[in-house]
Amino acid sequence: MSATKFPGIWSLLSIVFLAPPIKFHCADSNTTCPDNCTRWVYDRSVFKETIVSQWDLVCSKRQLVNVGQLVFVAGVMIGNLFFSVYSDRIGRKIPMVVSGVLQGLAGIVAGLMPCYTGFVFFRFIQAFAVAGGICTTHVLCAEVLGARSRASVGVVTHVAVFIGTGFTAVVAHFTRHWRYFQIAISVPSLFVGAYWWLVPESPRWLLAVGRNEEALKILKSAASWNKNPIPEYLPEQIGSQTRIENKNKKATLLDLVKTPNVRKKNLNIWFSFGVVALNFYGIEQYLTEVGENMFINVAVSGVVMVPGVLLSMYTMNKFGRRVTLFASQFISAASCFIIIPIPEENERLRSAFAILGVTGAAVSFTTVFLFGSELFPTVARNMGMGVGCTCSRVGAMIAPFVVSMVTII
Repeated sequence: MSATKFPGIWSLLSIVFLAPPIKFHCADSNTTCPDNCTRWVYDRSVFKETIVSQWDLVCSKRQLVNVGQLVFVAGVMIGNLFFSVYSDRIGRKIPMVVSGVLQGLAGIVAGLMPCYTGFVFFRFIQAFAVAGGICTTHVLCAEVLGARSRASVGVVTHVAVFIGTGFTAVVAHFTRHWRYFQIAISVPSLFVGAYWWLVPESPRWLLAVGRNEEALKILKSAASWNKNPIPEYLPEQIGSQTRIENKNKKATLLDLVKTPNVRKKNLNIWFSFGVVALNFYGIEQYLTEVGENMFINVAVSGVVMVPGVLLSMYTMNKFGRRVTLFASQFISAASCFIIIPIPEENERLRSAFAILGVTGAAVSFTTVFLFGSELFPTVARNMGMGVGCTCSRVGAMIAPFVVSMVTII
């Protein structure tokens, strides 16, 4: 399951290397943006081709990069809402497999597009599919595990995300061309199709919807594999109890905000999703603006996140989810504030605090995903997580505009 996280994080962070900061000037003069310029010359010492140099997304067209990323994140938001609703109705397995294959196909086609509009459109389709994999796989992991191991495995799956963050820089370093990079990060998603035969449906979801025989078969298979047989009556007993609790009831979004106590908790966790995403993706994009080597900055940030996230496994079990979430967000925010007075010439120190900040955001991401999956009931878990993921996409949508303000200011 952790392997499915790699293509997702590659797609989400791809804009960092699809449209990196690049030096340019007008072909007819040494200035960058004269009013009558129609052709530009780009510095190709680092990248052979980016979407900026491919379609001249500079000067008056500069914000088209952010608009394209805005459309991408909007695709993730719509995908979150779509897959969160339908995965609570049809299960976790089908959305996971379909979204993985669709993500790969759309990403490959986007890498072959001759025009920016077509590129943005197929990136939107890819983003729509990315959403199906992000929340569905996390919910599936949470539902097949016991409470004691849920935190550990939740952390392990997110470790794959942050290893993937570092590996994104490796892929970009060896491709150096936006088309090759886009295709390289998209092809692995096609292998998710094999999960149709490798990964079972969520037994917890099957029990929740009254499909006891299928759940019993999966539980027996898992028990046999683990050499730990289960009592024959247990799945049926759980299924009967679940059916009684959910009789004549279909969960809706209103159920997640119906009572004051539930509303307060869910709104808080959804707000945290948005703040954490804004922080994480904002700092990741900022890392390309500082330091001598953007590949090293992004790769190091991915490597440094791993021990931080592994530490969160201990803190979540020792101090709880809420304390871990607060502490990690505080560290991330404090790091961002510390960067402000540091002189621009001291790029290494600014990079160090940026990496510390993104590590805190990474721990927050891991914690908020696990916290959220535990708060929502089974019949509405994917719906609740879908809203949370949508809130995180709002944060990610704002991030590139916040980063671009640095150069404007």
